[in-house]
Amino acid sequence: MLKLDLGCSKSKKESFLGVDMDPKSDAEFIWDLEKGLPFLNNSMVDEIYCRHVLEHIDNIILLIKEIYRVCKDGATVQLIVPEKDSNSAYELEHKRYFSLSSLICVSSPKYRERYGFNFRNIKNEILDDTGTNNKQIRAVLEVVKRNEKT
Repeated sequence: MLKLDLGCSKSKKESFLGVDMDPKSDAEFIWDLEKGLPFLNNSMVDEIYCRHVLEHIDNIILLIKEIYRVCKDGATVQLIVPEKDSNSAYELEHKRYFSLSSLICVSSPKYRERYGFNFRNIKNEILDDTGTNNKQIRAVLEVVKRNEKT
């Protein structure tokens, strides 16, 4: 079972292979996610965990298309980003802001037709760090490739 932690930094998820551009990270693959995931074959990944990465990406559509390409049918993708009204949303390195509906869009028919990726929403939620203003948004998605040639 192949599981990837994209942008793992120094806190890679247990039993996952890490991908990060920082050579000081816990990653097995030192790679800039802005360039996609060309070192992976189609439909080989069972699970992707991507925490606090999408807000740093210029071409988010490219990365989401690449996540879809490398995942098997039925793979789980977990995306976690700072919520737009959270204190942590406005760090200088962040290139975009997210609301709950931002991640729900990933599974919409509009984006499926426009970009060719197909995700089914399993769960969308706001995670509230009680006592702080550091809310996060988590989307859990299932990759749908049935009736598709891979």
